[in-house]
Amino acid sequence: MYVRSLGVNLVEHNIDTDREKKEEMKKKSGGSIAVPLLDIEGQIIRGFSQEAIKAAIDKSLTRR
Repeated sequence: MYVRSLGVNLVEHNIDTDREKKEEMKKKSGGSIAVPLLDIEGQIIRGFSQEAIKAAIDKSLTRR
């Protein structure tokens, strides 16, 4: 998977079986349950975009 290939920790949740995570996702996405939704240290990315994911990871690493 692309995110793991960048050497970062990835936690996946199944919103079909975890109601609490589904509600959390809806709050973070403005009500959407479209997947994937990535939360990279507060930076929300809807859908899959290698460029957006890489930029969010780079940004989070520079804040440390």
